Amino acid sequence: MRDEVLAERQEHDTGAALHVYCHVSGGLALGPSSWRFAIFRGELPLVLEALRYGDAGIFESHGELDSVPIWVHLHAVEECYNVVEQWGVPADWA
Repeated sequence: MRDEVLAERQEHDTGAALHVYCHVSGGLALGPSSWRFAIFRGELPLVLEALRYGDAGIFESHGELDSVPIWVHLHAVEECYNVVEQWGVPADWA
């Protein structure tokens, strides 16, 4: 069963970004893609708030991290659910 949300900071030519990965479909996943996609998108605000809260010390020590863009990758076999969306910056979820 893969109900996972993984996040990592990455450096790019244009600067740093926070990438969040959600497994919507493919492999062993319970439920239809449309259902899982809706759940992930509906719960992402809570996930981003929890990430910002749980790593508050890191964000306070490195203030520049609060302004990096958040890119959410929803991975799915079906093209319509396999999307990348920009979800603001960590400061939006503080």
